[in-house]
Amino acid sequence: KDAEYGHIPFPVKESFYVKFSLPKIVQRPSEIHSISLKIGEYSYGELELLEDVGVVAEETFKAKKSLIYFRTIIRAVGKGIAGYHAKKELKGSSENSLLNFLIDAGVDLVTDLTENADLRCSRLLPGKIYVKDVEIEPGIYDIEVQFLNRYGNPIARQIVRQHEVVKGGLNLVAFYDLN
Repeated sequence: KDAEYGHIPFPVKESFYVKFSLPKIVQRPSEIHSISLKIGEYSYGELELLEDVGVVAEETFKAKKSLIYFRTIIRAVGKGIAGYHAKKELKGSSENSLLNFLIDAGVDLVTDLTENADLRCSRLLPGKIYVKDVEIEPGIYDIEVQFLNRYGNPIARQIVRQHEVVKGGLNLVAFYDLN
């Protein structure tokens, strides 16, 4: 039952199962090309791109790719070894080939279901961050943003009504859209 595979330099039992799920960065597409700002009756033009977080995430991933892949491989091999020993323990000295097959399949299925690429970081980050610095007199204003596609057509519109702008403070209003 021992077999040595050409790409693995040590003997491996037939029931040794390893699954690797390597993460990769794929930027989410966005229909938003620009964002326009209106405060009260006045239009203040388009917001400025502060940061393209997708590009930052991609560069960070590239810098850490070797370490990420190394950890993934170590984790997968560890699960494979644990799965191999679990199969051995569950089978005991059973000669029942159907039962042994079901044990192998069950442990391999659990290994398969628990091995996924780590996707936490990129899913929680915004794609792009836009800002606009506007000086206006203190008061109460309706603030509107329109998310525009590449043709300048509105995709979405959001309004904050009756926002109070105070003198000498940070008057920050946040908007977001999932397009």
